[in-house]
Amino acid sequence: MGGGRGQLTALMTVRGGSDPVGGQQQALAALDRVITGQAAVLSFEHAFQVIALAYFGALLAMPFLPGKGRSGAGATAAVDA
Repeated sequence: MGGGRGQLTALMTVRGGSDPVGGQQQALAALDRVITGQAAVLSFEHAFQVIALAYFGALLAMPFLPGKGRSGAGATAAVDA
């Protein structure tokens, strides 16, 4: 992995017009931005997975929740006119 950092340092030094130390700092800052962005994406993915798991768990538990009886659910009441 050190070779990739060296290439990025060289690129920052040549294109950025800075000295090798400044190029290395710029390279590390660029890598930090990439790693921070990837960490944010992964954290959103994991949060979505947890929320989806909780939702489907609640969906599967719904038939077992206590509620009104189904005996009169389809019956219609007679209306005197």
